[in-house]
Amino acid sequence: MADTTTQDPTPIPTALNVTALAKRFGVARSTIQRRLKRGWTPPAHRAPRSAAPGAASATLGATPHAAPMQHPGDGRAANIMAYLAAISLAGVAAYFSVGGMAEIFAGATVAVMVLAGTMEATKLVIAGWLARHWRSAGVLLRAVLITLVAGLALINGAGVYGRLTEAHL
Repeated sequence: MADTTTQDPTPIPTALNVTALAKRFGVARSTIQRRLKRGWTPPAHRAPRSAAPGAASATLGATPHAAPMQHPGDGRAANIMAYLAAISLAGVAAYFSVGGMAEIFAGATVAVMVLAGTMEATKLVIAGWLARHWRSAGVLLRAVLITLVAGLALINGAGVYGRLTEAHL
């Protein structure tokens, strides 16, 4: 006779990946590590992330993945204002830095402005990438990128100093 019981198409992995579990359940890795030390095992049946909250799942016993609820006044306006302030400050600093570098190296103004502008954009992109991938990036990569951003910040400071010195004179 054939076995008529339904089998779970996604078995529990034998080696649990803490990072994957943290992403799967939307919690920090340390939370998953604490739960695993206490003997917790992840549920065998989960609905895919694409399932709408509250939608019935085809898998027996599955629970849909619900996104965190957004409440009025949860800080979205403050976040938007913080982003606008950061973008404004970065833009003004870039303006002063690029202009100051052009003043310091007056022999090749256009080339220096292109280089300084590229360095400013690179600094922001690296800082954003580091913030997004801090946990997944290796220690050596983080150290190199932090050093690079610090060096670019020093160059930015030199450009701002050049601009302010030129304005003073």
